[in-house]
Amino acid sequence: MNLQLQIEEYHYNMKAMILAAGKGSRLRPLTDSLPKALVPISQIPALEWAIQRLEKIGIDTIAINTHYLAHQVEAFAEKRLSTGAKLTLFPEENLLGTGGGLLNTRNFWDNQSFFLHNVDVFCSANLLEIYHRHEQQQNIATLLTQNRPTQTKLLIDEQDYICGIHYYKTQEYRLIREPHGTLKEQGFNGIHIIRPDLFPMIRESGDFSIIDCYLRLCSENIPIRSFDIGNAYWKDIGTVEKLAELEADWKKYPHLRACYGA
Repeated sequence: MNLQLQIEEYHYNMKAMILAAGKGSRLRPLTDSLPKALVPISQIPALEWAIQRLEKIGIDTIAINTHYLAHQVEAFAEKRLSTGAKLTLFPEENLLGTGGGLLNTRNFWDNQSFFLHNVDVFCSANLLEIYHRHEQQQNIATLLTQNRPTQTKLLIDEQDYICGIHYYKTQEYRLIREPHGTLKEQGFNGIHIIRPDLFPMIRESGDFSIIDCYLRLCSENIPIRSFDIGNAYWKDIGTVEKLAELEADWKKYPHLRACYGA
């Protein structure tokens, strides 16, 4: 089934948020004078690629949080006013983290599930298929995951429930929910689908990680699940080295470029 038919079949009126407030310290010197959101890939800012990725699956309303060199992101959004998705910026005087940044947008959403997407991740997974699964299962949140090297891995059972976390750097292993069957360890890929029902459940405040909120909810048997994207392409651009790898992959993999309308 082609992408347009999927959009029409599911009849979703989707919104999304792009997390774009971070400083991108590990991308220095590029980010000494440029926010991470505007770091170019194939001469086009990461934020533009993220927007195009979401537009391609039918999303036309996007929230974007800002902080570091926010005026540059504001100028980018101004130039994009007359084309594509409607962009709403949520400035943060102080960085609020992934959880605080999301909570700051709580009045933006209607009653439909939405995407939360890190600005610095690139992924070829079928986002509409994952959204459809999320709606079928009526999860509060669905996190895209993958078996890949990372310092922090989620513990996931045979029914895809998140049951805990393993921090490899400190060797902290936290099992917070009784698993169904055996557990596997997966890296989180920086893309979530969230029901607005989550907001009344958030007790954290200020600068906090949404993952910490999810883990607390898992311990309360709230349905937070993962979706294993298998062999789909995924890479973040958190470092200069990874940015260079993505640039090389961008030229090598036409299917990746196609996901972003390139």
